[in-house]
Amino acid sequence: MDVADSPNTEKLQVSTPFIRDADIAELAKWPKVIAALTEAYGKPIKDAMVPPRIMARGEGFWLRSLCAVSPSGEYMGCKLIAASPKIRRASYLISLFDQRTMELAALVDGNRITDLRTAATAVVAANAVIPEGALRVGVIGSGSVAKNMLTALLSMREVSLARVF
Repeated sequence: MDVADSPNTEKLQVSTPFIRDADIAELAKWPKVIAALTEAYGKPIKDAMVPPRIMARGEGFWLRSLCAVSPSGEYMGCKLIAASPKIRRASYLISLFDQRTMELAALVDGNRITDLRTAATAVVAANAVIPEGALRVGVIGSGSVAKNMLTALLSMREVSLARVF
């Protein structure tokens, strides 16, 4: 990463890293993802930190934005989702900003992140509701989110039965 000295001697980022889907696949491990979300969901948050989503619509496609300020004090970001039900395709982009410097910290291909967060959130919820013992699980659908949810759950818990609906 390139840096330059700013007038106040802080290091400022000159080029913004782009974190690709393949990078996420290599870096993201279920126990760490689940632990990070467990910690994040445990922090107090104000409504103003997570405003309602915004949606722009075209003929057969839409663009949605979801913005949030993390209570950790480190980053804030926006996830953009471009989707077309007509062609059955969606793409995701996440922009992260440093809350202290306002620098654009990273651009992230958000496709895999979306599946990771959704699946890990289900595990966080299961752990909160049933903290111990084997689980009997019902999964609605058999797409990537459902498969990731079961994989995430199996990485942390024993599953005695899994049914797909």
